[in-house]
Amino acid sequence: NETELFHLPLTVTNVGGSAVGQVRVEGKLNNQGREEIAVTIIEFLPVRAKEEVVLVFRGEPSAAVVQVVSYRQP
Repeated sequence: NETELFHLPLTVTNVGGSAVGQVRVEGKLNNQGREEIAVTIIEFLPVRAKEEVVLVFRGEPSAAVVQVVSYRQP
């Protein structure tokens, strides 16, 4: 029985005044009583740049809470 995976596409935009690296984007989803976490890292994000990423979940992700949890200043 193959588990269906759900893909949540996101656009991350650097609205700050300096470039950043190692941007950690984390999505949390309550999937039938268990917390599911999906993470991606953007290696480098220049000022005003946009990066398209996809988080993958086992549960339907429309209720997922997504946030940038950390980044590195160059």
